[in-house]
Amino acid sequence: MPGVPLSFDRVMDYVNEYMKEPVPFKGMITVEAKADGSLPRKSNLLIMSPEEFCHAYLLAIDQAITRGDDENKLEMWKKFCLSVCFEYIDVSSEGQRATFWWSWNQREQTCTAADAIKRTAYQRACEVYSFKTTLDLQKLPSNAEVIAKMYSDAVSKKKHIDISFVRECLTVYDKVCLNHDITAVIDRLEKKFGTESCLNSLGKLQKIVEKCDTVQQRVLVFLAIEDAIESGQHTNAKFTREFLVGGHAHAGSSIPFVQLSIFKWRLRHHLLTIEMPREKLDADDLQKISEKTVDYMTYRREMHEEADATWIGAMNPSSVMALRLLQARRACNQ
Repeated sequence: MPGVPLSFDRVMDYVNEYMKEPVPFKGMITVEAKADGSLPRKSNLLIMSPEEFCHAYLLAIDQAITRGDDENKLEMWKKFCLSVCFEYIDVSSEGQRATFWWSWNQREQTCTAADAIKRTAYQRACEVYSFKTTLDLQKLPSNAEVIAKMYSDAVSKKKHIDISFVRECLTVYDKVCLNHDITAVIDRLEKKFGTESCLNSLGKLQKIVEKCDTVQQRVLVFLAIEDAIESGQHTNAKFTREFLVGGHAHAGSSIPFVQLSIFKWRLRHHLLTIEMPREKLDADDLQKISEKTVDYMTYRREMHEEADATWIGAMNPSSVMALRLLQARRACNQ
């Protein structure tokens, strides 16, 4: 699937867990043979097996060479590589997209058995958007209803692909996957928790998008989620959909995390731009506080116990009190 980012960390986890020693390649590599009355040309050989699994196998061999494994092990890797089975298929009679759908079905079946190549929510969004782009380039209908029907009609196990799923993917791609600050948070949490990351959910990503009015708010909320986990305020498992945006499980018992994060940011802005200047706090001190609390990553770096905090000692006592007030508001999550 062109356009779907691979997860290098997940690939290497798979390598380190299952491929420390030479192992046979599981399954076979299938290539499409363009039917032209003879053997396929090199330009017609297309690898159709799941991308990350193929990468894992190659990287495992690379590690063996880099480690300087003995000759016997390297020869065993060579033996397994040379014995990989190939299957040649011709699906040209099944229509223009037959190769695409054959590959998709094979990938889905393999993904059920290997965590390393399961599509994450981020990858699913990229996959559906990439498919939409292909339709657009061919000037074919590409709305959510059309895409959902194509997927539903093509899957081998006749699994119904809901229109809402396609819409979620397209929205998440546009509002989440295109923002490097947000995807950096998703990458860091996936690196730490794997596919169990609290952000590995199209439903959660969609709900966060719905509750934020601006790009700045979305970035703020994703950084707030990471900060809460990193600082130990909440666990990864705590971030259910109900905890993030509310629902029956939290009705009347707490403020949803997303709304609380946005409220605290508005409170910070109000205090720094209106209330504190009104109380005649030093303008340079307020500018410094604003810079140090501009986002969660900066705040965490500047206010860490081991960070250089001499700038705090240079401020007026009233400004220090104002900074402590902002810290207290930040720490209040309930």
